[in-house]
Amino acid sequence: MKLNLLSIIFFLSVTVSCFAGGSELYPLNGAKTLSLNGLYFAGSDGVVNSIINPASLIFVEDYGMEFSIGDRLSENKFERYNNSLYRSFRNDEYIINGGLYFSLTNNIKVGVSYQPSIKYNVEWPYANFFSKDSLSSLLVFDFFNRLTIEAFAPSAAFRFGNFTIGVAPVAYRIKHSLAFPRSNAAWANLNSAGYQFEYDQEGWAYGFSLGAIAQINPEIRLALSVRSGYSSNLNGTAQSKMFSELDSASSIVNIKSKLEIPWIFGAGALYAISSELTLNVDVQYSLWGSVQKSMNLSFDDAVWQGNLSTVDPLTGITGSSFNLTYKNTIDIGAGLEYIPEGDLSYRFGYKYSQSPNQEETYNMLFPSGDQHWFSAGFGLREENFLLDGTVSYAIGFSKNITNGAVNNINGKYSYSVIIPSISLKYLIR
Repeated sequence: MKLNLLSIIFFLSVTVSCFAGGSELYPLNGAKTLSLNGLYFAGSDGVVNSIINPASLIFVEDYGMEFSIGDRLSENKFERYNNSLYRSFRNDEYIINGGLYFSLTNNIKVGVSYQPSIKYNVEWPYANFFSKDSLSSLLVFDFFNRLTIEAFAPSAAFRFGNFTIGVAPVAYRIKHSLAFPRSNAAWANLNSAGYQFEYDQEGWAYGFSLGAIAQINPEIRLALSVRSGYSSNLNGTAQSKMFSELDSASSIVNIKSKLEIPWIFGAGALYAISSELTLNVDVQYSLWGSVQKSMNLSFDDAVWQGNLSTVDPLTGITGSSFNLTYKNTIDIGAGLEYIPEGDLSYRFGYKYSQSPNQEETYNMLFPSGDQHWFSAGFGLREENFLLDGTVSYAIGFSKNITNGAVNNINGKYSYSVIIPSISLKYLIR
């Protein structure tokens, strides 16, 4: 037991200072799932994982509650072909999820959970030196893209012999905030060379998750998962001083847009190599190529709508429309859990994760690329308490963009992230 506690203290000392946001478009689940590749469709990781595969809820014990907290130390890099280098901020952003579950019978389990389904956050320090004739100006801007989708889900699993099905209706709360600069072609002494723009929108959406698990024999378990796509009509406000100073329009206007999230299909297998060693293999396919090809914003002011319909030569951003011609993606991963005699288990995982980005959709608001994920973690059980911990590290593929909307967004994009996570489960019995 002393060795177990020393292992956990060392783990916490390594991970306590790891904080930041990140540019991933998938949920960060409990620590056990993260340590075994982040998918883990055929495994058991409590009620939170039931949003990914609600059939896995059948493996929970009696009555219980769970709580997970994680964070990300991430960095996006963008190197323009003129050798100017941008590095994103490392903002502190916690990821919290949790839930409750109940055993109605040995073959019927129910639960309710909360988790951030998507927490996409990219923020850059951005300054630009403008010069025109005898004028010059150095301006600093906010430049970020923050998309948070919170999932609230009751779930239920039903076992029929060696076969289990699960269902989870899901309510999604969506918040989206954008900030970016826009250059002023009519720059003169009485106005600015560039202006800050900020959008804030929110909305709700509804979907569902379905899952199935089959225990083929004592060594092999197979699983399937389906998460429905969903869409939401977002409403909010946009603000900037640009058109109030140049065109006598309002500095704050109402905006509307639509956001679509795709259908996602998953499959997994669990194989007990021995009484101490278990292997899981998982694959996920996301239909990002079937969602909206652009996010179009409607402003209740014609001046805003008209002036934001062209591409800004500074950032490559069109303020009234964002290119989302994504491609379908695949994630493939494997995990290994070693459970020797005693209360402590050891876990390792790997995942290759594709980004939906294509050449024409890259810019500093949408910089994410393909990634290799590596993870290691532990599990500890002491009476009614279960503690899981993990550290995941992702190495992003560098992506060279040569055909962007404007030359300023051409260059090399890269990404790396460290994610520490702790999950605590308490069995009420």
